[in-house]
Amino acid sequence: MKIAITVDVEPDPIKDSFFGVKYGLPKILKIFDETKIHATFFITGEIAEKFPDLVRNLNKKHEIGMHGIYKHERLRKVDDRIINEIIEIKNNIESIIQTPIYGFRAPFLDIDARLLVKLKDLGFKYDSSLGLFRFNQIRMEKFLEKGFEFKVLFPNVFFRFPMGLKAFQIFYSLNRVKLAIFYLHPWEAINVRYLLKKYKMYQSTFDKIFRIDRWLNTGTEFLKRLKKFIIFFKNKDFEINTLKNYSKIK
Repeated sequence: MKIAITVDVEPDPIKDSFFGVKYGLPKILKIFDETKIHATFFITGEIAEKFPDLVRNLNKKHEIGMHGIYKHERLRKVDDRIINEIIEIKNNIESIIQTPIYGFRAPFLDIDARLLVKLKDLGFKYDSSLGLFRFNQIRMEKFLEKGFEFKVLFPNVFFRFPMGLKAFQIFYSLNRVKLAIFYLHPWEAINVRYLLKKYKMYQSTFDKIFRIDRWLNTGTEFLKRLKKFIIFFKNKDFEINTLKNYSKIK
């Protein structure tokens, strides 16, 4: 089996701070270096503008893809503004890393079907905006060229979910997938619950009560689980590589 670990580099889900990018991402990169794996990083336009040196350094060992437009916002309705912003930001990121961008991922894995089919015309070689667990997206893939879509296997809480490794072992034993794509965020590598309590960074009462997925097992526990999972993959002789290397890009 082949594995792809992807990272959505974006602001924290709490008041648009960047604690994850500044303090969480270096910890994730340390694990990737220690385990000698290469990953795909999907970058928003805002991250590229605020942290260009970080993006350049990521590109030295890993693949850079595009994560929506400038802000981390849902792309449920395509219009000229969104299309023009995608073109502009793609050009901006490519000028920073001096290499082409091939991959696209919509924020929240939520994308307008019309935009999905237009991505190829915008210069992208593959998309990874659909989730195997998102049943409302089942019909979208049929409009795409074979090999263009890389579906995410599990939600991002996979690495923090208590039974995550067991769930993957079941999928593996059933031989349900040949390429398992996982995704995570830099903010998961910091203690989000601590930040929420210390800085009262809840965006709403609903978030405070119901969005435990934004803080459950973040920080040290997440990092331990991530490293454990990668070692598990490597001990099984799974290939772990970037989406670009798994695509048909020459």
